[in-house]
Amino acid sequence: MKNYSLVSGVKIIVQTKSKDVNRILDEVCKIDKLAYGEYDRNYFLSPIGTAGYTPRKGSTSDVHLGTTDPQKIDSIELSFVCKKENLDRILETIINEHHYEQPNIQVQDILTTRTSYDVNNRNPNRFWNKK
Repeated sequence: MKNYSLVSGVKIIVQTKSKDVNRILDEVCKIDKLAYGEYDRNYFLSPIGTAGYTPRKGSTSDVHLGTTDPQKIDSIELSFVCKKENLDRILETIINEHHYEQPNIQVQDILTTRTSYDVNNRNPNRFWNKK
């Protein structure tokens, strides 16, 4: 007997500023709980890295910052898995909440695992069985 099942979903990865993560997640969670087993608001943040781009003439950076020089900014990657039926609304929400007019958002169909859940599991590897 398998101790797990597979669940279809959509993984969303978005590059953003650290200070924007909670605002984005608050709005996304109004649409999808980002549930994983008995837990909600499940997400992953990568360490801070550097994103780069070169603005074109007429871009927002050109118009508002007055530059078409190559740019580098500190960013993180926020990732989470949502229900496929919520994808369009979540993408619209991220685009609305994001600080860029062209946010870097990646979308992947994905399978995730769900284990047979037992809060009294005696497996010695579970954190609650460690002394």
